[in-house]
Amino acid sequence: MTMDPSDWPVSEVDDYLGRGAGERRLVAGTGTAETAMVVGSTGPFSQLVGRKALAAGGTATDAVVATSLAQIALAAGGWVSYAGIFSLIHYTAATGKIDSLSGGFQPFAAETDPASIPRRPAPSGRTALVPGFMAGVAAAHQRFGALPWADLLQPSIYLAEQGFPVRSGQQRQFDLRADVLARTSEGRDIFIRDGKPPREGEVFRQPALAASLRALAAEGVAWMYEGPWAREFVEVVGREGGHVSLQDVASYQPIWSDPVSTDVYGHQVFAVGQPDRGGVALLAGLNLVEAAEIADPVTDPDALYWLIQIARQTVRTGSDLEREISKEHARERWQRMRAAGGPAGPVGSESGGHSDFVLAVDAAGNVAAACHSINTSLWGSTGLFVGGISIPDAACFQQQVLAALPPGAHLPFPTNPAIAFRHGRPVLASSSIGAGLGSSTLQCVHAVLALGAGVDEAAGRPLVHGPDYLVGDSVNAPVADSFQRTAERINGPGVGAGWMAAVRKARDAAVPRDQVWAAVMAEIPQVVDDRFGPEVLAGVEKLGLKTSARSVDDPTVPRGYWGGIAISESAPRLTGARTPFLPGEVEGL
Repeated sequence: MTMDPSDWPVSEVDDYLGRGAGERRLVAGTGTAETAMVVGSTGPFSQLVGRKALAAGGTATDAVVATSLAQIALAAGGWVSYAGIFSLIHYTAATGKIDSLSGGFQPFAAETDPASIPRRPAPSGRTALVPGFMAGVAAAHQRFGALPWADLLQPSIYLAEQGFPVRSGQQRQFDLRADVLARTSEGRDIFIRDGKPPREGEVFRQPALAASLRALAAEGVAWMYEGPWAREFVEVVGREGGHVSLQDVASYQPIWSDPVSTDVYGHQVFAVGQPDRGGVALLAGLNLVEAAEIADPVTDPDALYWLIQIARQTVRTGSDLEREISKEHARERWQRMRAAGGPAGPVGSESGGHSDFVLAVDAAGNVAAACHSINTSLWGSTGLFVGGISIPDAACFQQQVLAALPPGAHLPFPTNPAIAFRHGRPVLASSSIGAGLGSSTLQCVHAVLALGAGVDEAAGRPLVHGPDYLVGDSVNAPVADSFQRTAERINGPGVGAGWMAAVRKARDAAVPRDQVWAAVMAEIPQVVDDRFGPEVLAGVEKLGLKTSARSVDDPTVPRGYWGGIAISESAPRLTGARTPFLPGEVEGL
């Protein structure tokens, strides 16, 4: 089995490159397999790549890496980037060992005043950071891969050289960010023809990216972090005012760590560890849900009310991570929440849908769950490209976090890849993306572990999404009837009128500064699917929580997207699923 799509059946390649649009996205994607499986959030062709890697004798990690690389080529660096970030949790069947890997952003050593980094949409090289994605996937492959490194890059090279047809949704994304894509000469070379971005039906090729990927295939990631790409990165970012040096890039290392874990509902759940925080938030949420004895939120208003409150309560994690995921802390926190009738302490929410997830299980039983991201809006605001690779401006909204980091530290990543075990055997791989990733993951994992639902059922249930102050997400936006609202979110402060009104109300009421966020969030409805029964939603409102019920096909929903693979000892061995409104496929052998 070759990993070069030029050797695959033309009809198969064309079929997968043409998938992903239409009504089929409005339902959960599901599938079964006996030997191996890959599930991804976007890019059906990318999941075909993952299946080909598994069929070629590749490991779960090979499938995750090859799929992730292809997702970025198909996204044209829009919501994911080769200069982005990468997070992975991995189970090795032969040894039973579980590993966590973080390829997060790292600040520039000479950036000594992060509070003054410009905010979007002002373009500045100071908003760039040392990328972790390529170092992360290379480290994962070196430790867990079986196929040659160059083979994993072949499908992405093919996509960049041969191109792929632009679809209507992608054309709207290009149009939305046309000013950014045309801002620099590098961006214009990639995206602008006859004064316009690519049009629907055109074949979009990325020759500069193809050259970079070929160099990475031949020379490894040293070419990017120590060689020509690093030198061009320093030149381009420095030209725009960034305080970057070659040493910043050359010294970058991804971080291997022990995963965080907790026992919940008769399972042991492991999630990505430090420095990332999403795993801690997920486990803290699961412990709280168990302590609260949450029933089925689809049918029980009380369960839905508390599930939403718990999701809001556990987004922000404290500094004592071990305590955050302890049973004692969960019991104490639940007692305070129950006494208060809602949140008791800091609350929060996620933002953005600028990511992709990939899950894989191989024939040997190895399990990999990953997420990767550009961690900003579509292509960011700077329009910087190096060797055809988009450069995120993820520092443009993280000034406070950057100021608190010790020298050489990575920015924490909020995503939550996880693997659940029962009696020492893996039974569920999970990952998510989106503005409601915490609430959707909490709900879906609870459905599987506590309610006994299959992953296909969990992915198809009515979902809780994010708070109603964001508009849509980077993966699916913009669409025709929300184009202007999406543009305002990406180019403006990132919040809507409801949020600003709630802030003014809190200020007018002289709410203490440390309580403003909670007061504002109390005014913001939680977006939920309108597939919840009206009596359930009415019950939630009666308990004091505002909701905004929206149709599954509403493109302005601040969605959470979840994917899972259930692993069984009986047939079918593998069942995969992903939630609606995503084009990703479930592919198996």
